[in-house]
Amino acid sequence: MAPLGFDPQSLFHKLFSIPTTVQRHSAAGRDRAGRRGRGLRRAQPSGRPGSLGFETLETRAMMAADMAEIVGAIRLDVQNDGNAANDTLVAGATVQLYRDNGNGSFDAGDAIVGSAETTDVLGQYRFNGLGVGKYFVKLTLPPALQSKPGGALKEINITAAEAEGTNGQTIDGFDSTQIADAAPPLPSSDNSTHDDPNVMGGERDLFVELTDGTDIFSSVSLISGGGYLRLASGSMVTGNAKIVWDGQDNSATSVNPTGLGGLDFTSFNGNTMTGIMLAVGADHPNCVVKLRVYTNAGQWSEFTATVPETPGGAATKVFTFNFEGPASNSAGGGVDFSDVGAVELTFVGVSAVDAQVSLVGLIGLTTKTADFTAYERINLGDRVWNDANNDGQLGAGEQGISGVKLNLYNDVDGNNQYTNGVDTFVATATTNGTGHYQFTDLLAGQYVVQVDAANFQDGQALDGLKSSTGSAADPDNGVDNDDNGSPLAGFGVVSQAISLAASNNTLDFGFFGFDLVLDKSVEQTSASPMETISYTVRVVNDGPSTAKNVQFVDNLPEGVTYKSHTVSKAGISLSHSAGNLTGSFGNMAS
Repeated sequence: MAPLGFDPQSLFHKLFSIPTTVQRHSAAGRDRAGRRGRGLRRAQPSGRPGSLGFETLETRAMMAADMAEIVGAIRLDVQNDGNAANDTLVAGATVQLYRDNGNGSFDAGDAIVGSAETTDVLGQYRFNGLGVGKYFVKLTLPPALQSKPGGALKEINITAAEAEGTNGQTIDGFDSTQIADAAPPLPSSDNSTHDDPNVMGGERDLFVELTDGTDIFSSVSLISGGGYLRLASGSMVTGNAKIVWDGQDNSATSVNPTGLGGLDFTSFNGNTMTGIMLAVGADHPNCVVKLRVYTNAGQWSEFTATVPETPGGAATKVFTFNFEGPASNSAGGGVDFSDVGAVELTFVGVSAVDAQVSLVGLIGLTTKTADFTAYERINLGDRVWNDANNDGQLGAGEQGISGVKLNLYNDVDGNNQYTNGVDTFVATATTNGTGHYQFTDLLAGQYVVQVDAANFQDGQALDGLKSSTGSAADPDNGVDNDDNGSPLAGFGVVSQAISLAASNNTLDFGFFGFDLVLDKSVEQTSASPMETISYTVRVVNDGPSTAKNVQFVDNLPEGVTYKSHTVSKAGISLSHSAGNLTGSFGNMAS
């Protein structure tokens, strides 16, 4: 199996205390359950532990811990309602990890850690092999999406303890008492089942069998209790010793491969589990152990290793069967560690061995999570125009009005209208040469558009104009080129709230101004050459607003010679030049 990049023994010692001495059985006699003790054995020479399928301290040098990871998911909050249940996932986003340069802030001096990750179809990313330190996770979204201010950067701190990895669910801590012991003559076996709520599946099964030996004073035994599983094998017998966790089946002679009910070994308390750890030791250099993990009867993986040799066989070493490593044997494509039905641990062909196991459990990475939320970029427009006929509809020939300032507000109180001091300001936009405006990069929500009151001041874009009369259309009707504004005293012209879930370019404002009516009448119905023609010009402002700086120009027809004029309204003067009669009427009230 591929070795994990961490020190499992350091992690184990951090969480559990392991004595360095072991209590031996007497050379002969019986234990308190009446079973035979094992015979005397010769001391065995030291040897190198095997390394197939697991990692021990002896297989690697001590190194900086790098058993932390940062994972996360990118969700698209389409409604901007904070409800993850109706969010979708964002694939194709780019996530880059940085390590703090020591100043505690994200800046150009922070070092890039590894390559950028791209979120998968589930919107997920992962950075692993991380040690102690402060990290920054930076999100870059596809162009159509955005983050809220500050929402594209997350700070993650990994402590020294977290960098050493984490222990997961305990399979067995061997606190309850249980014994299985087999002695000649052959065939000889013994089994025991024991209910224990602290054991995975609620039951521990022990099974020992002799495969060779005739000495009736020797035996192979498994004894659980006081936090240890003790394996003892006399030098004159050989056998196998098996421990099984397969749920409460009340049988130690057969394995129920689905008895655990499909446990997920890949995750524990939000951390990613990467292997099954044994705290173990043997006083023999060639003590072989096999770990078989089932999904079902036809789908399992078996891993074979040599137990690390320790003084007296004390459980002072830790090794890990890594999930991603190659199995020594398997069926059905191998076990699915997210769907585990049974676990079987077997000491194979033991002879003249003392061994201990103090813990069987899951081990893995410390998982730190940095999730992000994305939002669609929503735009809102569209046009402010001169509604010359005041019908509330943008008609042919009617022109847009440039330079109009508009403000956008969140409808905070949800009353569907602008509420001063309550609704919050979002942005300002100004109409272009064709009268179009656009608010960009908005979030989904309820918005009110205001035509700023300053637009109606002297010399401003809407000076002398008024909002189109009639009831303003609801902007949520989706109809374009209709007037959506209503006057609000002191605050210009405002729309009703528009509900934005996607871009909308139908929110328009119509304005009309003065209505100047010019009536030119001639008394004669016909005229002869050199005859004087008298005509009257009458100019009236039918409103509703004041017409400012009104200029009058009357071009005399060809063949007509100017003679004289009179003015009936005080303060207005006309002048003639080269057949053109001109004058200034100033401001004309309605």
